[in-house]
Amino acid sequence: MTHEATMSAHDQRLKRQRDLLEELHRRPGVPEGHLIALKKLMRADPAFETPHQLLPVDEAAAKLDYARQIEKRIRKHYPPAPDFRFNQTQIALVAILPLSSFKDGGNLSPKRAAMDLYHALELIVHLLKHFLLKWTNKSYLGHVASSNMAGGASVSGTRVSSRKKRKPSSRADQAAEEDTSERDDVIEEEQEQGKHGGSDDEYVSPSANRSDFEKAQCRRRDGNACILTNMSDPDVCHIVPFGWNDDQAAIRKTNYVMSACGSLLSQDWLDQYHVHLANASEPGGSDKSWNMICLNKQLHQYWGKALFALKFLGIDTDTEDEAIVKIQFHWMPRSKKDPMALCSLTGKNNDLNKMMDSAKTFRDNGSHPAVQPSGKLGAFHVDSGSPLLTGQLFYVRLPTEDAIRFGDMLKLQWACIVSASLSGGAEAPHLLPDHPKWGDSKLRTMAWVEDQARRDVARPPPNVAVPMPIRPQQYGLGPLESISNLPKQEDPSQKQWKTEEQSQKTRVEEPVTTGQDCVSENAPPTTRWQT
Repeated sequence: MTHEATMSAHDQRLKRQRDLLEELHRRPGVPEGHLIALKKLMRADPAFETPHQLLPVDEAAAKLDYARQIEKRIRKHYPPAPDFRFNQTQIALVAILPLSSFKDGGNLSPKRAAMDLYHALELIVHLLKHFLLKWTNKSYLGHVASSNMAGGASVSGTRVSSRKKRKPSSRADQAAEEDTSERDDVIEEEQEQGKHGGSDDEYVSPSANRSDFEKAQCRRRDGNACILTNMSDPDVCHIVPFGWNDDQAAIRKTNYVMSACGSLLSQDWLDQYHVHLANASEPGGSDKSWNMICLNKQLHQYWGKALFALKFLGIDTDTEDEAIVKIQFHWMPRSKKDPMALCSLTGKNNDLNKMMDSAKTFRDNGSHPAVQPSGKLGAFHVDSGSPLLTGQLFYVRLPTEDAIRFGDMLKLQWACIVSASLSGGAEAPHLLPDHPKWGDSKLRTMAWVEDQARRDVARPPPNVAVPMPIRPQQYGLGPLESISNLPKQEDPSQKQWKTEEQSQKTRVEEPVTTGQDCVSENAPPTTRWQT
């Protein structure tokens, strides 16, 4: 038996690393910067905690039983859905929710009224789409227009309509891609372009621009650097999208789905944050530093596409006035499923167990970032060069009251991103159905009016008649003629042309009068023509 065969796995790994290091030093022409970077990496000691499973596998059997009870109750006692089945998005939500949600008094207890259970499950799907797409008014109107062009009907929240649109129009795909790449920056740019005067401003409902003060507070708190990589000049990112409440149309859209937060988190959470996230009297109510975090531009884009999530692990009270929030970084898996595909809950190979197994496999394989069609993903700490890994810990110091709110925003973000990643919603959020009332013509008109508040050129919304202002017009004018109240002056060239024309006609001179032909003083003079 060789010496290597008797070595432990740890010793074998150590030997391989020493061999690689010796090989590096023997290699000619290695830049000094590479050796310095290697030294920094070897000295790096990032905070780390072994991550738990994305889904609690040990709860799979109990949750499967609850899901079957809910399915049976809805079929039996809710006539509009006699063949109800969970879809992939709903079963993912069942998988991530705590068991307390299904026990007596829980938001999804099988003892609740069948109608309430059905609507709660449907509403959670609409909430997930609202979170993932982070619609601006512009992108929302574009989405409605493309939906109407593709289907010829108003937006619907039914499963049937979403399955019919498995391959949405390129216009809808572009809108979804635009929205998920960043949201806050696009909104901010539109607001900067929309700072204009005019009478239309009087008729626009209250809206909110991003607060420079709150952004500065967030940057100062995070050291003007990305909290994950320490890279300077970061983007200030909202945790819960700013597009949820930046104007009245957005607030109205959010209010239609807001109660789903009670099912996803808790009723206490909903009661506490409804006033901040969907309050018509306070647009931009969540545009606060406790709903912001600093990320570099690349991670900002990744987060917008739900490629990673931040897990809230707790709060440590540092002083009476300040606390430290503990956050764990997680790369997310990328399911290619149709998020609205119906699930089977029968047999051992049911869809809930499949989802639990896929989450376990992802963790066992190292929880690496998903490979995208465009290539590989990754991020590194700017000081040490160490890669960003699932399980790494980060800390944010805030005032105690803000720390609680900051953690609560992270909870909503975590629930939405994890369920979307496992169900296929993160890969194809446009396949999730709209809330039926999002297609309301009044809401679309409101969204259009408020979108024009940020623009110089007004355009009517799709399929909505909007009265346009009538302005006085001058008729009979050429395209380049000016309007003036001064006497019109003749063109010199025209005057010269008239003079030449007159000279070619019979020359007629003015009459000449003489006093010799007068008969009396009062008689008119005799006229003769002078030739």
